[in-house]
Amino acid sequence: MMTTTFCKSGALPDRTMLWQEQIFDTASNFQSITPKKDKSINSKHLQKAARRIAQSKNHRSYSHGICKNGSAWIFSGVASKAVAKFKDEVIQADLKSAVSTCKRIKVDFAPSNMILTKRLFSWHKDEEVQSPLNINTRFLSEGTLSITCKPRSKIEGHELWALLPIKEPSNDFPVMSMVNSDPKSLKGWVNVIRQQKGLLELTDKDPNLKVSSERLSKRLTVRHDRRILNKEKKRLKDLNIQLLGENRVIANDTKEMAWLLWNSPRHRNLVLHSKATHFSLATKTVRKKSLAVIVFAKIPDIPDTM
Repeated sequence: MMTTTFCKSGALPDRTMLWQEQIFDTASNFQSITPKKDKSINSKHLQKAARRIAQSKNHRSYSHGICKNGSAWIFSGVASKAVAKFKDEVIQADLKSAVSTCKRIKVDFAPSNMILTKRLFSWHKDEEVQSPLNINTRFLSEGTLSITCKPRSKIEGHELWALLPIKEPSNDFPVMSMVNSDPKSLKGWVNVIRQQKGLLELTDKDPNLKVSSERLSKRLTVRHDRRILNKEKKRLKDLNIQLLGENRVIANDTKEMAWLLWNSPRHRNLVLHSKATHFSLATKTVRKKSLAVIVFAKIPDIPDTM
């Protein structure tokens, strides 16, 4: 399937192309390889390269393929295998494949035309696993559905394993005119959305929070490192600052970043956290893409928004 997706266009697939082929993996890595002149790509060498890339990124799965024109592709992802697929209007989630890795699995829905996200399913490692989990999308509105794993490992934080489109979600998002090519425009966008929903406008003037966002952005991936997060949480707590969480997105441009922040249920929930009073944004360049890390916090003396 991946060979068809890549070889059809000869370009790295975007989110829409992957969705059309029922590929819903997130936090994944996709690379194209062009052979040197008068040389062909060796399948065994390609497999070794795919395995090496997956290991370097701490990914649990990888695949590879060679097109008829001689070019090749490598894919790796955080999930041990594809966890969800559509069968007509029903999403079938293979949770058994995640049991050995995850101690908790959550399925959430973010409607395009509403503000509140909805928890559809939750599983804990002490419970019996229902697999496949069937979700009838007929009763859902337009939006996106996420499958999140909380790893058993003490190192990794929550991982977004799959993001699925429900009834062709729009490429637009609220007040998208606020977002321009400068990633800093995300801060203004977040505050306009919060104000529209009656939430407190956040300030980014706290220097201690800025230190945290810069330290967290040194990890050039969308995966959360609980060791760094816990260290920053303790440091900020000693300064009477409550770290509420971090949002991490990698995208080709700022509008795609904002789309992900809005359409991933867990990301949206943090953007609209009622206790948040401060935030800080740090950005880095990752393989011609941009990484944005936004940390949210509560600093006392500013009341919660009800």
